Amino acid sequence: MDDLPGRPVRQPLAFVEVESAPGWDQGVGPRTWFKVAYARMVLDGHWRMAVELSLQAAACLAAVLLLRRVWRRFGMGYAVYTFVVIAIPIIGTDDFMGTGRYVLVAFPAMAAAGDFLATRRRAWIAPAALAACGILLVVLTSYYARGIEIA
Repeated sequence: MDDLPGRPVRQPLAFVEVESAPGWDQGVGPRTWFKVAYARMVLDGHWRMAVELSLQAAACLAAVLLLRRVWRRFGMGYAVYTFVVIAIPIIGTDDFMGTGRYVLVAFPAMAAAGDFLATRRRAWIAPAALAACGILLVVLTSYYARGIEIA
């Protein structure tokens, strides 16, 4: 009945079907969940892209590691929100491409990271994190200005 003229075709899994199309080659299942494409890229020696994707993977790992602090500081609701926002790209992508955007949406993890840096007894941690962020800002802005894909 969905293919009658004038009626919209409802395909709840259309996104998965499109990702599995030739050229994208990213289906669902264990190959995606266990990041086989990412591992192959690293093993084949595509170092520039591997470094860019590894930065995004590190951002996801940091957000996951901050979940406990989010729970303690902001409550269960924010922790569940952060978990869901981070779980979507971790499960859904085969090479961490684009996961940095999801980490930015997980703002409770960013607030928890700020709390972590503000409450450390060692005074060098916050300036070191600030310096690392500054260096990344300059490098990634340079990439963007030269038209290099940074996801």
